[in-house]
Amino acid sequence: MKPPCEIVVRIILPRIRSMIVNQLFNKYGLTQQEIARRLGLTQPAVSYYLSEKRGLKGENLLKKREVREAVEKIAKGIAENTMNKLDTLVEMCRLCKTLRASKKFICEIYKQTGGFPEICDVCDEITK
Repeated sequence: MKPPCEIVVRIILPRIRSMIVNQLFNKYGLTQQEIARRLGLTQPAVSYYLSEKRGLKGENLLKKREVREAVEKIAKGIAENTMNKLDTLVEMCRLCKTLRASKKFICEIYKQTGGFPEICDVCDEITK
């Protein structure tokens, strides 16, 4: 059985990173090399996000207003150089924390992976 944090690392964070990369490239016109430098990624990783070879799972993230708003804030801050790497990290962690607090959302993704037990109260147990 996979712990819920593995869902965050394998599905949620790559999807959020993909959304940020796409905004930086398509909306703000940054090059792949510049995106890689600003996000601390390799240029091939950026290329994978742009060609949709990575970060596709978690489509329902696109439906969440708070995710779209956070991604826009992060992408704008990076593009306009108003957010440094620490600011970006803080915003991404804040978004992740918000999503984890929404137990139903994590559970929905968890169920889609097939690793979800019939009766699960992990989220309740770890918040005690």
